Amino acid sequence: MKTTVFLPIAQITLLDPSLRIRLHRNDDTIMQYSEQMESPDDLKNFPPVEVYFDGIRYWLADGYLRLEAAKRAGYDSVWVTINMGTFEDAFWASVVANSRHGLFLTRAERKRIVEIILKRWPDRSNRVIAEAIGVSDKSVGRIRNELAEKDELIIPEKLRGLDGKMYPSKKGRGYGVPCSPNPFTSVSNTLDAPPEEKHTDITDENVSDSDTLINLVITFCADDIEGFFLHFFDEIVRRSGNDVGKKLLKSIFDRIVNLR
Repeated sequence: MKTTVFLPIAQITLLDPSLRIRLHRNDDTIMQYSEQMESPDDLKNFPPVEVYFDGIRYWLADGYLRLEAAKRAGYDSVWVTINMGTFEDAFWASVVANSRHGLFLTRAERKRIVEIILKRWPDRSNRVIAEAIGVSDKSVGRIRNELAEKDELIIPEKLRGLDGKMYPSKKGRGYGVPCSPNPFTSVSNTLDAPPEEKHTDITDENVSDSDTLINLVITFCADDIEGFFLHFFDEIVRRSGNDVGKKLLKSIFDRIVNLR
């Protein structure tokens, strides 16, 4: 349940600077707001600041510029909407609030938020993070892998999805990693293409037996469809000819969509 009260500014706890959403403070907006807060009635016309109360602290979630403007205008209290919740709740609410309204987030700020969340909550799935920030889940996956490659993040075995349930992270199966330029030589011999002289083309009659190729594509490219089209289309057409190749391509695409 939410309640709105007139709360002393001194009781409001700001997020740690390392967790701030914005890279730079917008002093021009703070000044503009403060000039519009001449009277208590003017102050009340502004939307309440949003906080989360964990029983000890009131964590600021939304309204940093309004809070600073009120202080500059000489107020020691502001109107606040109180939600019951933890620091984590306040942070996620702050991410959503900054992504959905207010001043536009720059590309650098969005990337920074993704990195902050991944380092602090690595068990959140790409989609959970993407939904909160307003970016693509593929972008989150790419940043996750960049951090992992720099040893700044360990990808957990399971990730928490939008429904709150835990799912295998596809760790060890190329999770979010761009397709290898020649993936048919980078997996086990059981999945490698047979020698050319023994190769049997995929035809209308045996296209249903092409699961090895389909599974290979899904394994390498589940989170990089562009990479799939770039690196695999020529191979598919080479093995099957244009007509059957297109049929196989559609089958792979459908499977990837279902997997995602």
